[in-house]
Amino acid sequence: MPPRRRYCTSRTNRPGRPAGAAGCGDGCRIDPGGRRGRDRRPPAARRPDRGGDLGRERDPDLPLAGGLWEKFDPAVYASIETFRRDPAKYWSLRGEFIRNLDAYRPNPGHLALAELEAAGLLRHLITQNIDGLHHKAGSRSVTELHGTLREIFCLACRRRYLAPRIPPGTPPRCDCGGVLKPNTVLFGEALPPGALERALREAASCGCLLVVGTSAQVQPAASLPAIAREHGAKVIEVNLERSAAAADLFLEGPAGAVLPRLAARVLALAGRNPAPR
Repeated sequence: MPPRRRYCTSRTNRPGRPAGAAGCGDGCRIDPGGRRGRDRRPPAARRPDRGGDLGRERDPDLPLAGGLWEKFDPAVYASIETFRRDPAKYWSLRGEFIRNLDAYRPNPGHLALAELEAAGLLRHLITQNIDGLHHKAGSRSVTELHGTLREIFCLACRRRYLAPRIPPGTPPRCDCGGVLKPNTVLFGEALPPGALERALREAASCGCLLVVGTSAQVQPAASLPAIAREHGAKVIEVNLERSAAAADLFLEGPAGAVLPRLAARVLALAGRNPAPR
């Protein structure tokens, strides 16, 4: 499965400036999953709880491949108001994916970012993906702006479950009878406490920001490249087409193909060997 938009700030930055995290790892702020190409939908439809995208490079048979919200209106299926009124509507779309979460694996793009972090060249990763694939790939310093599907909690008693080990049903219910909800940001909900603050802090303090696979139209993440550049960082975009106006360098291509080559080159220049996994 693919990840979503990433912003990355790498430690290969100017002297005295720590690699920032506006995308990738602890020195890289990258969001691997994210839409490729321009998002033509109205602003109200460009919101959280979108399945990751290095997603476009994922197995086309995976439930989220191709863009779930291109087929279903997220304002209808993924708003907190709708969830409270009719949680079965949300679970009818997300349930299969969540119950098969362990079957999905990170792609080469996720793994390349984790290698850079392990080598000390990537400081932090900021992602809008909710599939948890960065963690599976081995990334440790990660800010998940829109939460994660791995954590499920009861709206009544707040009991916490870890997917895919959740009760059956559409929607699934806790032992207390309360409805279960993934710990992801739906329309009408605020970002996780501290997540946005961390992302802004990392973007403003990095020396290089790597922006991966994003339409650069979903706020607040879309503002991070400009913030990084305003504070003197270099901005590199990896994408199928240009979307980050603040980018100093554009590398065209799918993240799953470009990032491994980029990581190998950076590791070689830094005289580092990929960390054993």
